[in-house]
Amino acid sequence: MEAELQRLATVDMLTGVFNRRHFFVLAQCEFARAVRDRRPLTALAMDLDHFKVINDTHGHGAGDQVLTQLGALIRQTFPAARM
Repeated sequence: MEAELQRLATVDMLTGVFNRRHFFVLAQCEFARAVRDRRPLTALAMDLDHFKVINDTHGHGAGDQVLTQLGALIRQTFPAARM
């Protein structure tokens, strides 16, 4: 039950990738580790340009499909994004 609550608190239900809140928790830990170990750190941020146009033109169901497929692609490409 506790593991399920943890997953619900950290993973976006639609995309299956870590949510914004969990990103900041992980980022803070990784930044501290990079400083401590004097190692470089790389972060990746993504933004879907003009995503509102998809929702406005094709509806929120289509937008959800785009986000779901993007989440699957992120999980496939970046194993660390998987829960």
